[in-house]
Amino acid sequence: MPRSVLPSKSRRNAAAGLALVKRSARRAAGQRLGRLDGLGASDLNRELEELDLECIELRQAREVRYKVRARRDADKLAPLIRWAVTSTRDMRPIDRLPYLASVLPQNLIGAHALSHLRWEKKLNPDLL
Repeated sequence: MPRSVLPSKSRRNAAAGLALVKRSARRAAGQRLGRLDGLGASDLNRELEELDLECIELRQAREVRYKVRARRDADKLAPLIRWAVTSTRDMRPIDRLPYLASVLPQNLIGAHALSHLRWEKKLNPDLL
């Protein structure tokens, strides 16, 4: 059943989008730092105070998270979720995820399937 989590068809687009986000952040940081190259010490200190490299990193991290989430959302999950909900419908909500973790294979495929199941409201009582 965990193999039914088919990877998204948009993997190439997602990888290209992720590379674009990272490249543009590197370019923006490089351009900002390049402007500081010819400044004197006092001007450099003033410019560095105004320069907000942390903002670039936070923006890049947010965009990377968005791209990863979009790719994961394109995975085909319906059969896995139907199976998980059906096989745990007689259990207490708190026991569902541990049971599924014990049933799924202890490899990358099982971990990937379980990561998707953790976001399903019918299986995870913390999300209710």
